[in-house]
Amino acid sequence: MCQSNPLPLFERKEFHLPHIMFESKLDKYSEVNSPNTASNKLRDPIFAFLYIGNLIGIAIVCAMYAPNIDFSEIEVNDDATTDNTAPYIVVAILALILAMALSMLVIWLCLRFTSKMIIGSIILQVVVAVVAAAVSFAYGSPWPGVGFLALAALYVCYYYCIRRRIPFSTANLKTGITGMRANMGIVAFAFFLLIIQFGFYALYGVAYMGLQQTFFPCVNGVCETPNGGMVFGILLSFFWTQQVCMQVVHVTSCGAIATWWFQPERCTGCCSGAVTASIGRATTTSFGSICLGSLLSALISAIRAMAQNANNSGDGNFFTCIAVCLLQCLEAIIDYFNKWAFVYVAVYGETYVTSGKSVFNLFKNRGWSAIINDDLIAGVIRLSVLMIGLLCGGLGWLSFYVSEESFQRQENAEWVLLVVGLLVGWSTAAVFLGPIMSAVDTVFVCFADAPKELADNHPQLYEELSFTWSATHGGWNTSSNNTTQAMGEEGQQGRNNGRRRGR
Repeated sequence: MCQSNPLPLFERKEFHLPHIMFESKLDKYSEVNSPNTASNKLRDPIFAFLYIGNLIGIAIVCAMYAPNIDFSEIEVNDDATTDNTAPYIVVAILALILAMALSMLVIWLCLRFTSKMIIGSIILQVVVAVVAAAVSFAYGSPWPGVGFLALAALYVCYYYCIRRRIPFSTANLKTGITGMRANMGIVAFAFFLLIIQFGFYALYGVAYMGLQQTFFPCVNGVCETPNGGMVFGILLSFFWTQQVCMQVVHVTSCGAIATWWFQPERCTGCCSGAVTASIGRATTTSFGSICLGSLLSALISAIRAMAQNANNSGDGNFFTCIAVCLLQCLEAIIDYFNKWAFVYVAVYGETYVTSGKSVFNLFKNRGWSAIINDDLIAGVIRLSVLMIGLLCGGLGWLSFYVSEESFQRQENAEWVLLVVGLLVGWSTAAVFLGPIMSAVDTVFVCFADAPKELADNHPQLYEELSFTWSATHGGWNTSSNNTTQAMGEEGQQGRNNGRRRGR
């Protein structure tokens, strides 16, 4: 709901809140995250075994049918030499270095100018929408221009309605980045898993080509249509692996931040015990839960891809188009739900079903705050990744004109260089900055569920978070020992407390 009186951005250095008794969750955290406890067992193990069987199956398919691939059909440029490819490799390396440097700069800026980065991301979206509207009108397309202006107006209205919540998001982002800086080893792990993920992509490509050329060969340039069941199976396995790789990084990041929250003494360096233990839990005890949640998302993604392909190929109709839209919405909902569910998997070692119940309780108590906080911070990360990708793409474009003689024999080299720089910059920035969102989500959940540990271990950050939450929502509900409810309810109790203080 829109608020009439704006709240000044959080700038206070010192403040004190009344002492509030919160239930400690350290024992619960320690119980499920200690390697010596009986509760440290595999969660949802059947889905971990199913996923491993899926990978074994894809490997067997590659071994059986890869020899049938006719590589003579693949056109190769006879002029391609080491001398021609070397400049592209150099540009990719330069883009990688630039993206890493810019990502570290973004992390520093988010820590130093947190609120300005959040507000700036909203202003930039308004500016982009207005510029797009101006371009549309200039080229004689009034209706797209009107749409862009309406989008800009929505951004302005959105800012007006949620501006009171920006201080809490500012404190949340600052806390998340502080925790991530103590566990930068998660970025190295994310890079490693990204390389593994590209290897899996190549494996799936070989498996698909082998199956297609074995069972649906091309004769005189005419290729048989692949069986729908085969395509669906490959897509399901592909999306499953993609989701598992992404969620392993997410759970690892959340686990490391949770350790920093509950046991900061274990965060002693880049690759401290907090990071290695989180990697171990994400790839062993919690791996089955990751596979289960990822399978649900992959199933919807595979069905959506099949429906979209049918719609694009002309075999679809009005109902196919509606189905694609509904599946896209369902896919986004499941991905968003999984993101929060895996925070509980990482922090408390819960099964996927139990973590789902925890997510429902979280949104029941703090729903709009979770969504708005997540959207505000995600806007900063998305725009930062996009800007870094564009800058690296610009580096590739400029490199063509700096050393044009290196690309004389290749057509459209400047566009290829732009795409190479863009992809390298975008993927590198996503790996560097992606864990920030995991850190922020973990901070939100832990602040709702275990504020006492933050107050004990990081008192200054606790005061910033608690002050901005209290200022935004009108007070604290201290009548309950359930901290999620006590800190999470945005309703009547907080407003009543604020009115009592006013009287």
